[in-house]
Amino acid sequence: MANAVRKQKLREAIADAIAENVKAYDLAAVCVDLLGLEPAAPGEDPFHSKRVYVRGRLLNKSIPELETMAHKIIEEYGDEYP
Repeated sequence: MANAVRKQKLREAIADAIAENVKAYDLAAVCVDLLGLEPAAPGEDPFHSKRVYVRGRLLNKSIPELETMAHKIIEEYGDEYP
């Protein structure tokens, strides 16, 4: 249970940070280039909701993978968000 909560919190933090710092039209590229995610599948639309788009892309990621992504976000955008 604790791992599930940790994964959820990491996904939420990553989605929040990306949503605060990236425009919707750049989001797909940031997910691939910065986070190392696979390209979006047909029908995945960052213009509907940036947070939902990112959270959905992170669902099957492990805690170590999410932690690596979180570190990349901190390096790119800092640890304080607007």
